[in-house]
Amino acid sequence: MTQPYSSFTGMPQDGRPRDYVISRDDALTVDLAIRLGRPLLIEGEAGCGKTRLADAVSRELGLKNAPIIVPVRSSTRANDLFYRFDALRRLQDSNIAMLRDRASHVHNYVTLEPVGRAIVSGEPRVVLIDEVDKADMDFQNDLLFALERFQFVIDEIPAEEAALAKTERDLSPVMSWPGGTRPIVMFTSNREKQLPKPFLRRCIYLELKFPADPNELVEIVTANLRRRRETGEPGAETLGELNNQLVIRAVQSFLAIRKTAEIDSATKKPATAELLDWIHALHFYPDSTDGLDTLTPPFWRLLFRSAEDISRHARHAGRKANPA
Repeated sequence: MTQPYSSFTGMPQDGRPRDYVISRDDALTVDLAIRLGRPLLIEGEAGCGKTRLADAVSRELGLKNAPIIVPVRSSTRANDLFYRFDALRRLQDSNIAMLRDRASHVHNYVTLEPVGRAIVSGEPRVVLIDEVDKADMDFQNDLLFALERFQFVIDEIPAEEAALAKTERDLSPVMSWPGGTRPIVMFTSNREKQLPKPFLRRCIYLELKFPADPNELVEIVTANLRRRRETGEPGAETLGELNNQLVIRAVQSFLAIRKTAEIDSATKKPATAELLDWIHALHFYPDSTDGLDTLTPPFWRLLFRSAEDISRHARHAGRKANPA
């Protein structure tokens, strides 16, 4: 039997202000995924806080172990998340007389990767597989097959070596969850590829949408900038005290700019990540806020991530300023 986690509500238990803002309905979806023991698939536009949700869950549940966050590449195989077999090192050792005995045993060249260690530890932890849609279909199905059972196979360890591997390295051809508390498993996706239906069937789905309420966006900005200052992130030493009026005005300006980006079919619409950097920059130069209520406020280019989108917005703002 797995030990249950406490409830996730999205609200700090000690009454402190939130440092991750999530709606009540979305928090309930997260909590249900945890209670049901199902993986949580999180989608939403880039920069909307998908990855940071893992930290928020871990923090609220009071987990001692930090979340394991594993980025996925197009070449990633499912087994890469569980263990690594150093075949090259084994080959090199086999050519050295004093290491040939070591090289004769495969298990000496197997090391568990973070997700594999999380499974066999039996300790409460959040595991986030980031951008799962980048890999191919086999990766997603193979990965979920292993995570449903909390069991994975080390193909390279032969059956005849199983007893020795268990004694010397606590490894075996089949590694399983030993009991205790199963990890909370999350996936993020940017919708670069269609995920296979069997994978989708087994997950609880959550879409993090960009906030429509300006007040919620103000809370998100305030929470994140406060966290930057408290954790000493780069540039935080120049942040100083947050200017609430500046944040409110900047959010209103941002929403207007984001709307023009939607009209112009921008390659990437400005999202929360861009908004945070922009308002952070405005706090560097608090006296340079003239024109903050226009479509070209100070440092507005920080809100875009491509030359094409900057050019589109400049043309749009020019047409607004000089209507025909």
